[in-house]
Amino acid sequence: MNVLFLPRLLLASIALGFWVLSGFAAEIAGTSVVPHGIVESMRYRSPRDPDLAARVQVFVKGPAGPARFDGRTPAELLATGEWAWHDFGTAVRGQEGALTVWSFNGRTARWGTGQSFDLAAEGLGKVTIPVTAPQHWISAATFLSSDESLQPDTIVLHVANESAEELKATSLRFWLPKAGTEWQVLWPQNPVTVSMTVPPGEKGFIRLRVPKLPLTFTALELGTTAGPLWAHLRIKRETFDISGGWVNDSLVS
Repeated sequence: MNVLFLPRLLLASIALGFWVLSGFAAEIAGTSVVPHGIVESMRYRSPRDPDLAARVQVFVKGPAGPARFDGRTPAELLATGEWAWHDFGTAVRGQEGALTVWSFNGRTARWGTGQSFDLAAEGLGKVTIPVTAPQHWISAATFLSSDESLQPDTIVLHVANESAEELKATSLRFWLPKAGTEWQVLWPQNPVTVSMTVPPGEKGFIRLRVPKLPLTFTALELGTTAGPLWAHLRIKRETFDISGGWVNDSLVS
């Protein structure tokens, strides 16, 4: 069967504000950007690197890979010191209708906010992705268990809104691997209705009871009036143990 590739640009995410090429088997569903920052109250053992980069997660729907960034492989960017780490060593090719997540942590200002990069991969084509400081984001996701079992049945989401408009969250969808399959390939679950409004410049939270969750990795897709907000993380029940805080209590510089 002949496949016709059309260079037609479609808006992939209004909230994220970037474009993707259509006509390919895969598409960019969204990104999550965590800019590096400096806390003036922190003290360093040696002069800190003045460059501020960002951690970037790219959510890819459909079969795509392997990926190049500005024409270079993740291994090359790691070797030159432009990236601190990446997770492409465990990346697999996605499947139709499923989601995979590609993550890297920049080390130089070239990969910080205000920059952009060209992402090219088989099945995806070539996409330009801006590294933009978000105005809305999932700042934390905590998993709890109502009966002390290892599998959590409650999620608490903290959502930040740094925009000038109120943010309303309306739905939450988990993307989970199928049992006995590759944990990197995530499949959509039925969305759950939520109701939360975060005023401009404020933070809000959602506490939601869900069926028991598997102990694996998940992608969270929070539907909002500003478009979907994304996060990729491991599901594990939150516990509190203060003992670790005393291990290095006598450490001096």
